[in-house]
Amino acid sequence: MIVATLPQLERGEPFDDRFHVTGPIFWEPDFPDVELPEGDGPLVMVAPSTAQDPDHSLLRASLEGLGGLDARIISTWNRRPLNFAPAVPDNTRLVEWLSYSRTMPMCAVVVSQGGHGTVARTLQAGAVPVIIPFAGDQYENAARVDSAGLGIRLPARLMSPQTLRLAVERALDSSSMRTRCKQTGAWAAEHDGTATAAELILSL
Repeated sequence: MIVATLPQLERGEPFDDRFHVTGPIFWEPDFPDVELPEGDGPLVMVAPSTAQDPDHSLLRASLEGLGGLDARIISTWNRRPLNFAPAVPDNTRLVEWLSYSRTMPMCAVVVSQGGHGTVARTLQAGAVPVIIPFAGDQYENAARVDSAGLGIRLPARLMSPQTLRLAVERALDSSSMRTRCKQTGAWAAEHDGTATAAELILSL
């Protein structure tokens, strides 16, 4: 069995030698680079789920809570229609879409709802994930990130502009989480999940 995730997110050893943790297998549509916020502060990405949160509660909380933070914020509405007129703080740039693979390596922190692809991309880039799980696998992904000391889990019921800001500040200030995430990114750089999975399939 091919388990296309990071071993740092797995709990315990595989059941037997038929299980192979290859590293993530990624794909994303191409998209032009976006202009980042001005300044030299740490870059924080807000990457809401493309499948959950139709009311943009995470985006709303980030626009209100992260304005004035000593960081640059890049937020995306992921092509989901905006049902409100956003007030965008000076330290924030709000975009329709962006390339995770090209933007996340520049980020110190990535705020998301915790889908596996977004979490794996975040850790591959060596950034610290802040996860507000809403549904599905997001809860399990958030729990694994939290238990591994790789990021912060903020329950959706507790999310507000204030608690989101505190979570991002903690992620920016935690040297231990930054170190673990950089180590995970270094592992991912040395282990191509796609190539490993292809080799295992060919070996059959």
